[in-house]
Amino acid sequence: MSEEWTTAKAAPAFAAHFTDPIYEEVSDDTTPFGSDEGADMLATWDERRDELGPDSTVADVLDGDPQEYLSSNTFDDAMAVQAAGFTLLRLSGHIDGEGKRATLAALDQFMSPDMFGENPSMIRQRDDLLSWSE
Repeated sequence: MSEEWTTAKAAPAFAAHFTDPIYEEVSDDTTPFGSDEGADMLATWDERRDELGPDSTVADVLDGDPQEYLSSNTFDDAMAVQAAGFTLLRLSGHIDGEGKRATLAALDQFMSPDMFGENPSMIRQRDDLLSWSE
């Protein structure tokens, strides 16, 4: 996946708010689309973009309850929730309230000392998501 490809596919609302270069980074596991899982989720849902509407949720993108993913407290499940939240935002320009809370919880899990700690990329994602309002 090239940087040009991801930039061209962002919804205008996403591109206007999420301006840090981390949202275009495709080689850093701490960024939303830099992991294999994040890149794959974005690519899959880009092909299915016509299925995303104003009522789509993070649960729709995950095909499951984000809280169930987070309850496992595993790296892979937190990554799935992070990727789903930012994929929905990037492709549709919106995120549901429950999905936003779940994505923030996934970022909190990542910022634990057992995972990435106080990683600048994670902090930027958390802060940008906290300041997001539709």
